[in-house]
Order: sequence, then C-alpha cells, then structure tokens
Amino acid sequence: MKSGSLRAKIAFLFLILSLGPLVLVALLGGFVIVGQLNSFSDRLEKTDLALHTDVVGRNLRSDAFDTATEIENIFSRWKSDLRNWSEEDVLAQAAQAEDRIAAKKGWNSLSESQLKSRVKHFTVPLPAHLSEQASSYVFRQAERPDASVVEILVTGLNGLNAVLTRPVPVIDHRTEAWWQSASSLKEGFQDVFRDNGIPVVGLALPVINTTSGEAVGVIRAFFSLETLTRALEQKASVLNAAIRVVNSSGQVLFDSSVQTDNVLLGAESTWSEPHDAGFQAVHAEPGLAGTGFVKQGDFLVGYARTDSADWGILVSQPERQAMQVLSGLMKTAQDFRSLPWYLALLTGLVFIVVGVFAVLATLLISQSITRPLIELSREAQRVQAGDLSARVMISSNDEVGLLGQAFNTMTAGLRERERERDVFGRVVSPAVREKLLAGQLALGGETRRVTVLFSDIRGFSTMVETMTPQQAVGFLNEYLSLMAEAVQPWGGFINNFIGDAIVVIFG
Repeated sequence: MKSGSLRAKIAFLFLILSLGPLVLVALLGGFVIVGQLNSFSDRLEKTDLALHTDVVGRNLRSDAFDTATEIENIFSRWKSDLRNWSEEDVLAQAAQAEDRIAAKKGWNSLSESQLKSRVKHFTVPLPAHLSEQASSYVFRQAERPDASVVEILVTGLNGLNAVLTRPVPVIDHRTEAWWQSASSLKEGFQDVFRDNGIPVVGLALPVINTTSGEAVGVIRAFFSLETLTRALEQKASVLNAAIRVVNSSGQVLFDSSVQTDNVLLGAESTWSEPHDAGFQAVHAEPGLAGTGFVKQGDFLVGYARTDSADWGILVSQPERQAMQVLSGLMKTAQDFRSLPWYLALLTGLVFIVVGVFAVLATLLISQSITRPLIELSREAQRVQAGDLSARVMISSNDEVGLLGQAFNTMTAGLRERERERDVFGRVVSPAVREKLLAGQLALGGETRRVTVLFSDIRGFSTMVETMTPQQAVGFLNEYLSLMAEAVQPWGGFINNFIGDAIVVIFG
C-alpha cells in the first residue's frame, strides 16, 4: 500500500508543476477537486443521517416500544383482575342492596356533608350477612400477594359507598370523572398519585349482574406502582439507557436517571414545545406504528405511547454512547470534511505557481481521490439499505485509506452484532439472549427454578408406517408449529427437537 499524507502528495505535485504557471487552469482544476469532495461530503452527511435513523433510531424506537408493551402487560393483568371482581355475584348484590337502602332512606338527594352526618363507617349499611360476604371477598382479593392492590371500593348506581377495604374521605362519587366513565360502561382511570407515600394508579369498571347482564354499580381499585417501577429500573439497567414516563399533562411520572424518589417528579419545562420528545410521545399513536426517534440536546431519544394510560415512554442515551458503533466512521468523516479547506489553500498557492501541465496533474489527483470515495459512498448506501456485507478495497494509507478502514471496521462490527443475535436466538430464549449480549450474565451461570416439559406423539412410529414420507414430514411440521405457538404465550421456549418429541423450558 502507498504511504504518505494526502495533503503532502498534493503539495509535492503542485511544487513540481510550479515551473509553468497557468492560473486559469489551476483554478479550474481546483474547482473540479473541491466540487467532487463537496459532492461526496453531502452524500456522506446523508448516509450519516440515515445511519442515525436506521441503526440507532431503530434500536431506540424498538426499546421504547418494548417498554410500553411491558407496561401494557401489567395494566392488562390489573384490568383482568378488576373485571373478574366486577362480575362477582356477591358484589353485584351488595351494590343493588345499597341502591335500595339509600333510596328508601332518601339519601340519594343529600349533600356530602349531610351524608357524613347520617352514614357510619363511610358506607351505606347493608344486611349483616351480605356485608360480611362482600367485605370478606374484597379483602381476600386485596390481600393476594400478586395483586398489588392498595384499595378496593364498590358503589351502587347512585355513587354511594357500598363495600370498602378501608375508610375513604368521600361517600358520594357521582361527580368524579372515574365514576362517571365506569357508570357509563367505560373504563375509569385515575392517573398516578401518592397514597400514603406509595405511588398508585386507579382503575374502575362497572359492576355487572351476571344474570341480567346489566350494570348495577361501580368498582374501583388502587394498584401500587412499585412493581412497575422496579421493572422499569431493571429495564433501564439492561438497556444501559434512561427511561422516562410522562402523562398527557407533561408530568414526569417516572425517571430512571433519578437515583431516589424517581416517581412524580413534576412537569416538563419544555412541554409546550412540539419538538419536545415527551410531547411527541403522548401525541403519537399507540403501538409500533406510533414510535419515533429524535435528537434532543446531547441525547438521542426513542419514544412510544401506551394505550391504557396514554403515557409517553422515552428511552434515551447520550449521542456519543448510542453512536459508539459508528464512531470510527464519523470521526474520520469529520476529518475528511475539512479537506476542501486545505485544498482551497493549495489552490491559492496555485494562483502564483502553477505549471503548464497543471490540468493533467489535477485530473490525475482528482481521480485518485474521488474514485475510492465514490466506491466508499456506494458501499455506504448498501449499508443504509441493510446489506452489511459491504466492504471497500484499501489502496492507500492516507486519509482516504483511513476512512475506508474505519468503514470496514464499522461493517464488521455490525455483522458480528447481527451474527451474535442470530446464534443466540437459535439456542436460548430471547430474554437470555438479550442478557448475554448486554453482559448481564456471570461466567458461572445462574441457578434458576425452571419447569421442563417433554412431549411427543403417542404411537407416532405406528402412525407414520401408514403415511408416505411427504405426509409424515408435513404432519410433523404442522405438529411442531402448533406446539411452538402453544408454549410461547406461557413464557416457554423449545430447547430441543428429538424426532416427534420436543423439550420445552419454562422460567
């Protein structure tokens, strides 16, 4: 390979040609070189932007979407519990009994202060046996260790308390937004607030009489967010990124970058500006189609929106950290963009000392510079299109050669990353694969309690004796596909295929 600085080569050639100065020819030659370098620089900037969006942006958008999906899964479990409670017969009976008793006593038209002077224990008094059964049911649900329940409240269609797990300051809830939504057969929602120091969120549904199918009351539950915040902190640690959650009012509900007390941190200072990532997140569509990616200060931010709570999810990394895989190419590209200034200086010298053969020399120099750069631009566009096998030939050891070396190093790193994901994806579960790639697993492994399932087709050998080879293979493929679909929703992954048998690991 040829060695030496590109600037030294150009200066040496111009010195040799100084015996025959032709200012006009030198000027034209300089314009050719600078024009071609500027053209390549523009293409390199476009490629750099595409790499920001396609490589880094796609990763951050995916991380934000995955985080939003985890939050949706937690809300789905809470809603499922609440829906089961809302269809419990004893709660429907309690809500209907409360309506009848309050109407008989004329309490439906009383003010809150009048109700408090007449109602003891914050609820309309129910028959003893019904009150005991309903209270026993809601207390059992609230005390389940996996429920994360802080409070359960049941009202009749008049909005007055029928069943409680603890005293509440309000007896009549008819004016509250969550109650109005639930009584209208919609989902009621109370955004995050602190309840005795614990961050909670409120969900409400209509109580259904399963016999008539009609709504007879409203049930509301407060769910603790401690499980959710722990999951978000672990997610941020795995991603090596900061996770923030904001609501539709711009309030920061969670920020993993805050070491202590990272819930309910106040409003975003730039919330009213449309370019703010949080603003864009809560106004995006839920799901993968609504994800986005922006550069905000020194940070790159991917965002998504949850459907249940209309929260914006932001996953951010410092630009230097996020672009580490492309740092070699970016640094060399920045150095290369300064070359037109050096060439402009040399062109100024050509105005004084340029030889008669300057045109030919300039054209030769132009080709020696632009040919590898055009090749590099072409290969960079292949990378932009998703082809990571792109590689450039290194024919010199100057700045252009360094740029090519940096490009080859970058594509090799990207190929290795994709290979690791593919290899790990074949032999381990997605969760284990991501921990391996993130360096979260110790060399000695971890001790886990898992469930192993061995399953095969009874009488398979006898069965296939009556089949053609094509029928046997088709039958086996259909069976294994159905088994794979059956175990995935329960957190299992198929560790091994042994003929018609499979080995599945859960946990």
